[in-house]
Amino acid sequence: MGVDPTAQEQDPGWLEAAGWLEAAAQVLGAGFLTGGAAETADLEEAIGGLEALARLKSWADAQSARFTERVRVLTEEHLEQRGMRPGSLADTLAASEVACALRIPERTAGSLIQHAFVLTGHLPGTLDALEAGAISWRHAVTLIEESAGLPGFALPYFEEKLLPVARETTAA
Repeated sequence: MGVDPTAQEQDPGWLEAAGWLEAAAQVLGAGFLTGGAAETADLEEAIGGLEALARLKSWADAQSARFTERVRVLTEEHLEQRGMRPGSLADTLAASEVACALRIPERTAGSLIQHAFVLTGHLPGTLDALEAGAISWRHAVTLIEESAGLPGFALPYFEEKLLPVARETTAA
C-alpha cells in the first residue's frame, strides 16, 4: 500500500499532514524515520529509538494540549455568541467533544481540558519544554498539580525553579 499520487487533489489537508510529519521528524532527529525496524536494531539503536519516540510523544502531548485548549476556547465563544455565560458549561461541553474525538471517558477529557488550560495560560515554559521533548506529559502534570493553589504572580517563579528539576528527574 503506497501513497496515492492523487491524494493532493483529493484531500487538501495533505499539506497539513506533511507539515506535521516534518515537525515530528525534527523532534525525532535526523534519519530516525528512515532507520531500520525495531526488530533488527542493536542495543544502542533500540535505546536511541526509545529516546526519540519519547521526545515525539512529548511533542504530540504538547500539540494535544494546544488543540484541546482551542476546543475549549471555541466552545466558550460559541456559547457567548448565543448569549450564554459559558463558565463551567463550556468546559463540560468541550470535555464531551474531546472525549468523543479521542474516544476517552469524559472525566479523563475534563482533566485534559483543565491541564491544557493551565499549560497554555499559566505554565508556558512547561508547555514549551514538553513540546521540545525535554519533559514528559507526566512531568507536566506533576508541575500543574504542584502549582494548584498558588497565586498567579507566583507561577513564573515556581516554573523557573521547578522546570529545571523536572528536566533532570523522573516523574513519580
